[in-house]
Amino acid sequence: MKHLKRAALLASTMILGTAGLSSAQAGVMTFFNDSAGFEAASVGEDLDNINFDDITSGTNIAGLVLKGVTLTSPDGNTLDVVDADDTFTPGDTAGINSLLATSGSMILSPGGIELVPGSALAERDSLEITFAEAVSAFAIDILFQSYDLAPFVSIRAFNAEGTRIYFENVPGSGLGGGAPADNVFFGIVSDDMSTNIARIVITESDGNASFPDSNIGFDSIQFSSLSGDAVPVPAALWLFIAPLAGALGLRRAKRKIA
Repeated sequence: MKHLKRAALLASTMILGTAGLSSAQAGVMTFFNDSAGFEAASVGEDLDNINFDDITSGTNIAGLVLKGVTLTSPDGNTLDVVDADDTFTPGDTAGINSLLATSGSMILSPGGIELVPGSALAERDSLEITFAEAVSAFAIDILFQSYDLAPFVSIRAFNAEGTRIYFENVPGSGLGGGAPADNVFFGIVSDDMSTNIARIVITESDGNASFPDSNIGFDSIQFSSLSGDAVPVPAALWLFIAPLAGALGLRRAKRKIA
């Protein structure tokens, strides 16, 4: 029953839209800055999370397995867990821009606490997330050193067969260079076994030093439990069930009035 409820909410989200930025590609629904929409679409899932707050500051977790999830750097950078308050932008802008945690105080900051400009290795902040088994729901907070109109960050998702099932660029804020630090929530939900998510690749490609905006970090990773038994139900099924559900609800309402 919980799977049917989840599919119904996912279908209604696809039809009616959400308060944040959401979009649908074949078999998946995505959410930018719309955590409520993600939670509604993933209803019935047993969500697990990684918020880094139980990891000692300065630990490089590249290649480690956390709760069945392996985090790696496509660029060969370190994946350092640090206190968000310790991050800083060096040079004339020191102390102005730092990364902002979304849960607790610890975050993942590729390259460490110093938010150096491109194109140093420590600035290359791409992240690859691989699940021990494909999941039907995933979310993450992307932390921007400076969130302006051109983030130069893209997200790709792959299924268990290695087929790309999703690609999109992270939308900008509309602000010019020198914008303050900010965070972007991203969530993705599959409604079909063939589009369950086995791997996520977040690519950061701002390699210049024009503004202190080349660095990103990560926090609050959520994903459907790897030990759960949740099976996605096609959202299209709701298109058939909705009229029946509405009719039954109306009939019950009439009985109560009578």
